Amino acid sequence: MKMGKGNWIALVTLLACTLAATALAAPPAGLTAGGRTIAGPGSLSLALNATDTIYTDGSGNTDLCGTVVNTGKESPVRLSLTGGGTVSIDVAAGHSGSLCRNSVTSATVLCLGPSSCAAQWRLDNQ
Repeated sequence: MKMGKGNWIALVTLLACTLAATALAAPPAGLTAGGRTIAGPGSLSLALNATDTIYTDGSGNTDLCGTVVNTGKESPVRLSLTGGGTVSIDVAAGHSGSLCRNSVTSATVLCLGPSSCAAQWRLDNQ
């Protein structure tokens, strides 16, 4: 059976659309550990206004950078690093963010709502 030029174009277009749809449907790549990672990577699911403490260090001798990827669909999450004060970053659904602080004693992730949250996180030495 011989295919005409129009049939080949249709077949190639169909295959390209199928491959593109498969790639778009794939879940986003997760965080991986790096050479300076001291905690995580981890995943969490939080109810509205719930907080998860992802790191504690009573000595406060650790200078950290935290990264969060908001894998949720609607609600922002807040990453906070505390030690001699607190620094925070709010990350919208589908986005990522990071921040650093010296002498960290704790790190938390808070679900800001309006619904539950999902996120991935990692903490690294500065």
